[in-house]
Amino acid sequence: MDINSSLSDYKANVVEHVLAGRARARMLEDLRDGKPWTADLERGELQLGSTTFRVEILGTFSFKTKTFLWAWANPGAMAWSASLGSANALRAWGKQFGQAVFAETEILADRVNPNELAYVSAELVGGYPVFVGSYDGGAAFMLLKDLRLELEQLPLAYLQGIILDLPAFTHADPRECIRSFLRRLGFALVETSSAMKVTRSDANFVIEYDEQGRIAKISGSMGQATPKDRPQPLALGTLRMLVTGLLQKFIRQVQHWVGR
Repeated sequence: MDINSSLSDYKANVVEHVLAGRARARMLEDLRDGKPWTADLERGELQLGSTTFRVEILGTFSFKTKTFLWAWANPGAMAWSASLGSANALRAWGKQFGQAVFAETEILADRVNPNELAYVSAELVGGYPVFVGSYDGGAAFMLLKDLRLELEQLPLAYLQGIILDLPAFTHADPRECIRSFLRRLGFALVETSSAMKVTRSDANFVIEYDEQGRIAKISGSMGQATPKDRPQPLALGTLRMLVTGLLQKFIRQVQHWVGR
């Protein structure tokens, strides 16, 4: 399989889906709000505070090796049949359409950011919010299958943070990603070589780009964000875990399953 061709096809999916996936994950942060959690992958369940959700695991990321391991390739996968539906579907889809990133066992972070991969994957299998659960030495990327967070629910105040955070989780062309995302949200766009004017009945703002096409500035009206409005995606190699009583059991399970 031609890796460059495969990545080119994958990048088209990134442009179409990565910001939508990030937006759903951002809305999930409001629900998560620091609550303790634990996951039972044999049952396909995630307990967040006092609420239990149906969950499927996409894969795990190792801070040591800087690789994303698809869940179906995990040594513990034989016991996870209740949690592998999405990962298995993406694997089959990747093989069918020649997108190796969904069918390879491991993906280096230097090649594809795991946040990007999770956001795109979540959109391809139906638009589910991505839950990132950290443990000692890595993180598990899971989808909440019975929680619907529609893009129409996205508060305007979150838009600026989501857009500005784009370079933190993808190297895709910012203008292309933003154009696809904002059109999906119903905004009208007027573009020049250095800026994008964005309007809707409830918002009016301008995104400016520098000479390299990077996001330089956002100005105008789209609601006011506070520091709490901007939790960050998983930062590779810098995430610290807050260990609670509920997490201790999950950590032991993951370390046994992952064996990494």
